[in-house]
Amino acid sequence: MKNAGSTQKILIVDDDPDYCRWIGDYLGAHNHPVIATMTIADALKTLGTEQVGLIVLDVLFGERFERAGIQMAQELRRHEAWRSIPILFVSVLAPGEVLRELNERRVAVDQDSVRIIQKPFALPDLLDGVQQLLACARTKARSKEEHA
Repeated sequence: MKNAGSTQKILIVDDDPDYCRWIGDYLGAHNHPVIATMTIADALKTLGTEQVGLIVLDVLFGERFERAGIQMAQELRRHEAWRSIPILFVSVLAPGEVLRELNERRVAVDQDSVRIIQKPFALPDLLDGVQQLLACARTKARSKEEHA
């Protein structure tokens, strides 16, 4: 049986090609089409050309562990076309630390559009987060249509 929301493309943004492949293969095997990028710049280019239903976004990038994922989230929330895309953050940082940084940088966060899971994680936990976020996004879209 195909998962609901299987037509929603998922953009994976992680500078580790092994993680991109690992996550992409698993989500693909569960009927979620995936696009993987290893830089924020490539992710933003992809968002300009592809319709994406969800972003799996690493927080830390590069050898200096810059918090580029947080910066990308800021950019997404400023851009009208990308503002409503749910984000599943993956990070070696504790979820509370990621949430604190998001709040400090005034990135809009609500339970329906953001989840945070800590690396290392089990793939079924990732899939659960993806499915929850996609379900919330579908519910919001239906509600918006009904009230338009």
